[in-house]
Amino acid sequence: MKKIVFLILLLCSVNLIAADFSIIENPGKNVEVTYKGKALMRFMTERDSSSKERDHDTYKVYSHIIDPIDGQKPITKGPGGKFTHHRGIFVGFKVTVGNTKADLWHMSKKARNNYKKILKQEVSDEYARLTVEIDWVNDETVLIKEERTFNFSKPEENGAFLIDLQTKLTAIAGDAKVGGDREHGGCHFRADNEVVSTKSAKYIYPEGQDVKKSTDMPWAAMTFKLAGKDYYVQHITDPKAEKWQYSAYRDYGRFGSFPTPRDVKKGESLNYRFGFYISPGVFPENASDSFVKRYAEFTGK
Repeated sequence: MKKIVFLILLLCSVNLIAADFSIIENPGKNVEVTYKGKALMRFMTERDSSSKERDHDTYKVYSHIIDPIDGQKPITKGPGGKFTHHRGIFVGFKVTVGNTKADLWHMSKKARNNYKKILKQEVSDEYARLTVEIDWVNDETVLIKEERTFNFSKPEENGAFLIDLQTKLTAIAGDAKVGGDREHGGCHFRADNEVVSTKSAKYIYPEGQDVKKSTDMPWAAMTFKLAGKDYYVQHITDPKAEKWQYSAYRDYGRFGSFPTPRDVKKGESLNYRFGFYISPGVFPENASDSFVKRYAEFTGK
């Protein structure tokens, strides 16, 4: 009987190792999602308050996107540079609970993210799924507990891939207001800080949409140049988020969407879903058509 159990465990281990996708946690540092040994995303989990400098560098969890061409260096920004709180793909809001106002976008004063643990992980040859738990705190009081899920599709031949990001925000300390504005709230992508000097970020929007006025724009896309190479990203917001606004015009390479501010009762949750299609190269021919099609496939509309 013991031999049978051992063989079953061994076979399960072999299947996990043999899968094209893998999820590797480097404790106290990051969680990495790879495909055929090439990194796609590095979810940054480190938290160190031993000094002012280390506290600043680790006050927010975020996702570095790794170069889809070579799988080596991030194409996203980390701490420092222009607007230090803009880091990779990140989620942030301004949260009010009673008399407590916490800026969990800028991470000002004592507002911080604390990574807790991996809740679920699953890999195969076709997809990877990772769910992590994050505490949104103010002076060590947990205001919001987040479950952030990343679903990865199999990369295309040129390395392009889609991330389906879902976030569940649960009010813990009391009834909460989760808000901000299009520039300071929601789920955003920030390209590497090199884009600040080149001002290479350019955008495409759905036909007929005014990005600075629209409250229901379904997607936006940005292209940028980094180390002489071109990349583009399409950001999608699921329509179940109700009304939302995009900030997608900054030449330094930060863009994303902000759902309408919401009130959430203690113990209840807000759920949002976003898509990020990351590709090497410039915008394709008939780019708008391909972005419309991808939005329809992502949302089922």
